[in-house]
Amino acid sequence: MRFDILTDKQRKVSGYDEGNIYPSIIVAQTGGCDYTVNISQDFGEGYTFDSVIALLSNATELDNITFNINSRGGNLFSLIALQNAIEQTKAAFHMVLLGEACSAGGALFLTEGATSYSIGRNTMLMIHPVQAGVGYGSVGESVIRLEANVAINDRFVRETYRDFLTEEEINDVLKNNREIYLFDNEINERLAHRIEVRGKQIAEHLDKIEHELDDVGFDGLSDDDLKTERSAITGEL
Repeated sequence: MRFDILTDKQRKVSGYDEGNIYPSIIVAQTGGCDYTVNISQDFGEGYTFDSVIALLSNATELDNITFNINSRGGNLFSLIALQNAIEQTKAAFHMVLLGEACSAGGALFLTEGATSYSIGRNTMLMIHPVQAGVGYGSVGESVIRLEANVAINDRFVRETYRDFLTEEEINDVLKNNREIYLFDNEINERLAHRIEVRGKQIAEHLDKIEHELDDVGFDGLSDDDLKTERSAITGEL
């Protein structure tokens, strides 16, 4: 087995952390490729994860990508771009919590659809509302930015922590700016609960589709009609 370290140029940038660096990417070449992406830096400007996003975009079904997370968090939209790339990748991906996963780091760890989740001993996950300001400008502009930030915060927190936090905890984060600190044992319990809930939801959805298929008469459908039905079913799944 051969290991290659794929690194980007290191450079100082302004932003969340003046010493901000890019994640290292390590590849072990087997049948496909096993990639390790070490997320140990802050989530800086949008280009922080350019190399990782390129990797995710070009990976195949034979590849595995493991994210080792030990990060204080950072830029929300750097996280969102990375999560969207993860959602679209063909590779299997694995989330490993090695140290602290604060804010964006914790949200990355909780990205849904991972083949596996691993939680190290004495690790910590911190959750808080989105941190944002309104900047300079007229009062009207500040109000518009504030309303946008409130909407982003509400949607992001509810989507990210649904079935991991309770509804009361989510509302507490949103309305009272609460910070929640969770450690390895409790992270395990909450993650297991979310996986169980998702499993039941998927089973119920598949059962619903199966019953709908029983009610559809395919014998009299044309090829085009069958293609339309297949596309609709695939979209639901």
